Amino acid sequence: MSENTFRTIREAVDALAELTPEAMFVIGPEASRGLTFAELQHQSNKIARALSNMGLAPGDKVSFLLDNGLFTTSLFLGTMYGGFVAVPLNPRAGRSHLAYALEHCDASVVFTSADYVAEVDGLRSEVGRRLQIIETDWDTGPHWPEGQCEGSCLELSPHDDALLIYTSGSTGRPKGVLLSHGNLIAAAYNVVAAHELTPDDRSLCVLPLYHLNAPTVTLLPSLVVGASVVMPHKFQVRAFWEWTIEYRCTWSAMAPTIVSQLVESGVPGDAGWPEAHRRIRFMRSSSAPLPPATQRGFEEAFRIPLIEAMGSTEAGGAIFSNPLPPHKNKMGSPGRAFGFETRVVDSGGIDVPQGDPGEILLRGPSVMKGYYKAPEETREVFTAEGWLRTGDLARVDEEGYFFIVGRRKELIIKGGVNIAPRQIDEVLETQPAVLEAAAVGVPDDFLGEDVVAFVVLRTGAKAGQQELLDFCERQLGPFKTPSRIHIVTDLPKGPSGKVQRLRVIDRYRDLLQFDRQPPANGAETPQDPTLNLDPESAPPPAQLAEQIAAVWARVVKVDQIGVHDDFFEVGGSSLPAMQVIAEL
Repeated sequence: MSENTFRTIREAVDALAELTPEAMFVIGPEASRGLTFAELQHQSNKIARALSNMGLAPGDKVSFLLDNGLFTTSLFLGTMYGGFVAVPLNPRAGRSHLAYALEHCDASVVFTSADYVAEVDGLRSEVGRRLQIIETDWDTGPHWPEGQCEGSCLELSPHDDALLIYTSGSTGRPKGVLLSHGNLIAAAYNVVAAHELTPDDRSLCVLPLYHLNAPTVTLLPSLVVGASVVMPHKFQVRAFWEWTIEYRCTWSAMAPTIVSQLVESGVPGDAGWPEAHRRIRFMRSSSAPLPPATQRGFEEAFRIPLIEAMGSTEAGGAIFSNPLPPHKNKMGSPGRAFGFETRVVDSGGIDVPQGDPGEILLRGPSVMKGYYKAPEETREVFTAEGWLRTGDLARVDEEGYFFIVGRRKELIIKGGVNIAPRQIDEVLETQPAVLEAAAVGVPDDFLGEDVVAFVVLRTGAKAGQQELLDFCERQLGPFKTPSRIHIVTDLPKGPSGKVQRLRVIDRYRDLLQFDRQPPANGAETPQDPTLNLDPESAPPPAQLAEQIAAVWARVVKVDQIGVHDDFFEVGGSSLPAMQVIAEL
């Protein structure tokens, strides 16, 4: 299939059913069967007709709380095929998230399984309309009469709504991201181009369909190119390589937590592994930063290229990807943009010099239509010229590879100096005993904010707090080194496996409260040697920040800098920084 062959999901399903009707599209390992493209079209028609017979009209929302499976896949595509809007919900998101999303999305029909039906039923009182709950299986689905899609299957446009998917809500209430058929088709072709997918490819989908990664990185790219997908109910460490071998998979998209589990499980001893290994083209990691040590461990163990990529819900899916061999794969970078115009700008919206950090702006055909029923939030996230403000801070090298330095909302402002917590995470994750880390900012009476980190150790590994602090200080210096490092059993994650930094604070609030007690034995907090911060003589934090901001404004020759601005993004660089340090 050539690029931009299709304009809607229905066009893609119908075309593949005509061109390769007997070719397998999706395989359900637990069901021991699959669906060809002709069967997918048949199922899509049946689902569209059934939804229409329930009284739904084109554009109406259809929600579901289901794990992956053959019916879940058919329902996801069949809903959009019929002109309805699919609303996949995360069954593990928690009661408040689900109650909000169900109320907000306006769906009157909810498909769910026996595992979750009691939870959905318990939410009826929190939804201000009648909910029809349909209990079904992930693979078989309900029994519906045969028949072609009739009244509901009106002509579809690329601009028609297709998917409403909710963000994890890690920075507040979840937001409903609305994507059109055109958005989804464009997102699919971006992945086809980045990974050079062909009809001969077969992916193993181990990420959930209620997170945008699985639909737009695995399912829809396979659809538009005429490839196939293996769709187990959920990821299983022991079964991953068994499925890969049995079903002759050529690639899989995963999160770094899955990569780490596969490394720890070791190379499979199955007799079919050598042949399967020759068939695998690459593996892909996204949804969270991939620590270079984890990437090296995977590639050394399995001798398979591991490609780091990155996307966002608002962008419609994948944004950046490292290219496949023999092209350069840069560890620590999610790669280059595919299918987007990009800019990196300072807090005033001015493009920064190449290599300097700034916020990523995007523009492209897969970018969302907007936030559902949130016009003000939609206006805030787009510039007047139509650029999407991602909130991600990055620098770009001379070859166009992006290196993410943090999230604007997650920056820690310690003594008036911006610290990107991701830099601390990455240093901690190079320590051999550390599996994953999350640094956070906590209130501090003197500095305004201080740095505290939480780490999960690798299975069987041992490391003490002081050992980790010493390791950090050697890499980061005393000022950026956390004042405390807590060793915990797990970190809160979203459905894709990405650590949700702001939820870390909520989960471990008791530990943070303990941290606020005065240090024992008169221990002092490490201070930035460039800031003359004497606890006995320093001004209050707010006054100190204002003084530093005033010096920066004078040095970089701007009228005013706010205390929460990123000073380096408004014209600062290493040379002015030295001048500011001298004045302080």
